[in-house]
Amino acid sequence: MNIALNGCCILLMLYAVIMVSKRVFVHSRDDQKGNSNNTKITPYEPPHQTSFKIFGIAILFRILLIALGIFIYYTFVQQQGHINYEEILKSLHIWDARHYIYISHGYASYTPNGEFTELVFFPLYPLLIRIFYYLAGNDVLSGLCVSIVAFALACVYFYKLVCLDFAKEVAQKALIFLCVFPTSFFFGLVMSESLFLLLSVLTLYHIRKHHWWLVGIFGCLAALTKYVGVFLVFPAFVEVLEEYHVFKNIKNWKYLLKISFQKLVPLILIPCGTLIFLYINYRVSGDALYFLKVQAKKYHQETTPFYQILQTISHVIFHGGNSIKAKLFFFVSGFIIITVSYFVLTRICKKYRSMYTVWLIAYIICNTSMSWPLSIARYFCCAIPLFIYAGDVCTKKEKLYPYAISVLSILLGIFYTGFFNKLIY
Repeated sequence: MNIALNGCCILLMLYAVIMVSKRVFVHSRDDQKGNSNNTKITPYEPPHQTSFKIFGIAILFRILLIALGIFIYYTFVQQQGHINYEEILKSLHIWDARHYIYISHGYASYTPNGEFTELVFFPLYPLLIRIFYYLAGNDVLSGLCVSIVAFALACVYFYKLVCLDFAKEVAQKALIFLCVFPTSFFFGLVMSESLFLLLSVLTLYHIRKHHWWLVGIFGCLAALTKYVGVFLVFPAFVEVLEEYHVFKNIKNWKYLLKISFQKLVPLILIPCGTLIFLYINYRVSGDALYFLKVQAKKYHQETTPFYQILQTISHVIFHGGNSIKAKLFFFVSGFIIITVSYFVLTRICKKYRSMYTVWLIAYIICNTSMSWPLSIARYFCCAIPLFIYAGDVCTKKEKLYPYAISVLSILLGIFYTGFFNKLIY
């Protein structure tokens, strides 16, 4: 069983890599084939009115979900008649949220047993919490403001990104799938998911528009938000190779030199975000790789081959000592999401732009190369190609759309209730 799971992961990943390599190295793309019909789609730039509408609806949606969360909290947890503002904020000061708030006051502000345990978390989101604090006057409220605004902006640019290669109907459905994904409630909490979603969408959007300096800037910021952000350099690099027919002009050194300076040099900014994070580790602890020690010691998290993730999860489900609730919320959901991600990967690798396939490959590998897969479902709420594919499929198969949205919405409600009722996380 374990050998079969590992083998399937390896074979599916190899298949996707081979398909992308074939497109980049062998074929020259003479038209823009972003859609699954391999037909040329005229890039559509939504008017400003549409962008403002999406931004406003996204803000309202997040506020309504927070209101729903308050209702759930006072229905299942507190069970008291009056709403306490301080109690509400305290209920959100949990899990990673408290670490980001600690860091907003400095990495050395919280050192239990003399250890710099907060160095495992990336700095950009806490920095924005600190900036917004001067407007909000409260750490938790500041974090909520950052998350909500970032999510709304991410929705705007996600829609604009999809419209570049697909019909508007696909973009609309993909955006709704993003909003009702079962763990999308993290976009409205004091977590870095919404900020990373925004920065990864902005990076992919400018990759698609070929604004290479903006790609470098937003990619660098993404790398300062989550460690997977540095791997945005790969879809950018592949887009350059494929769009500018680099291998077709491999003997034209003047052309290659021009492409290198104009398109590839800005991409050096992306890994600079990771270098800044390593420098912070060194400056605070004296060890640039101190965060790895914290991951291993405190979070029991080490790097393992990506293809072993399904084996690890299945072992926890059938042999682990966790409760039934934990197995369902953490591990069964993670197993399903990873399986779906591999399926989507095999579907898009021949039909969508290579940048989407490469980003999904990098995203799967990075987020499944862990010894303890506790937060898989949470991490994959930022897996952009999954939502594009869902929107694309449901545009072709309209009858499937209401059922898919209904199932995901129900699961979102279950996960959200479980979060506030302390059943998960």
